[in-house]
Amino acid sequence: MAVKSAEEIQAIATALRITEQAVEVMVQHAKPGVRVREVVGRMLGAMVSAGSDLGIQLLLSAAPRTPRVAGRIFPERALQTGDVIINEIAGKYIGYHAQMHAPVSVGKKPGPEYMRLWDVALAALNAGLAILRPGLDTVELAEAVRRPVRDAGLAANAMPLFKGMGVTIAEQPYSPHGVGRGGGLPQGTKLQEGMVILFEPAAYDERTQTGLHLSEQIVVTPDGYRRLGKLPVEFRST
Repeated sequence: MAVKSAEEIQAIATALRITEQAVEVMVQHAKPGVRVREVVGRMLGAMVSAGSDLGIQLLLSAAPRTPRVAGRIFPERALQTGDVIINEIAGKYIGYHAQMHAPVSVGKKPGPEYMRLWDVALAALNAGLAILRPGLDTVELAEAVRRPVRDAGLAANAMPLFKGMGVTIAEQPYSPHGVGRGGGLPQGTKLQEGMVILFEPAAYDERTQTGLHLSEQIVVTPDGYRRLGKLPVEFRST
């Protein structure tokens, strides 16, 4: 069921607090010279200590040039100044999921190339949030999210633009299949009050093969939306 009760929304919000703990630990420990696996281990430990169920998902990649999506296999290498960490972090509380994508620049502020990607992905997020309301069709929402990325001459997600989240990590309302992929008409879903949605827009430069994604988790309200996260949506640096 896509629409959540107040109790379910609170459980998802708690799962998100747990996930935010992992982000804060990542920023604290992702310093030049620290092994990638050590950072991942500290993040996982923080989530369990904060009350996460054991159904944790943590994908992470760190390099001067980030891949299109974060990886499941963590390298043995130590972090270096100028690395950018992309990630997909999902906490779980009493069976309910929350997720974050929180890029981090290691040892210095992100450079112009990455800030361009960040600005475009953030514009995509804000374009979706600006029109969010009950009754909106997900085809229209997906087009709004894609437009800033397309207009910048960049590629969009290798993952959904947005998805519902609750007892599973991906449920309705789901970014419609076919949007930006060609072939056939995408099938939309009307948004309803009480739906919980994770936006996860990305910007990817095919020329440099460098990408970045960010996220915001919200609940649909009668007037639009309410964010569930406490941390700001920002490009962090260590």
